[in-house]
Amino acid sequence: MSESINEQIQALALRYSDCGIDEIIIREMMDDHGKPSGLDDRAKLIGIRMALGMEFSRQELFSVDDLCHVTGETPEGALKMMQEAGVSPIQITPAPWLKGGAL
Repeated sequence: MSESINEQIQALALRYSDCGIDEIIIREMMDDHGKPSGLDDRAKLIGIRMALGMEFSRQELFSVDDLCHVTGETPEGALKMMQEAGVSPIQITPAPWLKGGAL
């Protein structure tokens, strides 16, 4: 498992710790239990984020890249799917003062 995935698991466990979710539970959710799912770790983690968000009524933000990774679509295709589903993408950028801009 990559360092990036491990960091994302830690962050997810912290975000849902008040719901009783810890790293062990998330890692168990990612385990294929001897039956290969055909999903890579990133796709599994995206699915887990979606499931936890739905279960505990919390918003999880997914990037177009996340959607492309799970569906195999191009960015254009993913945006078209979102449009057809009535979902409007948002762009998240750091606050200007975090990039060294003026307050």
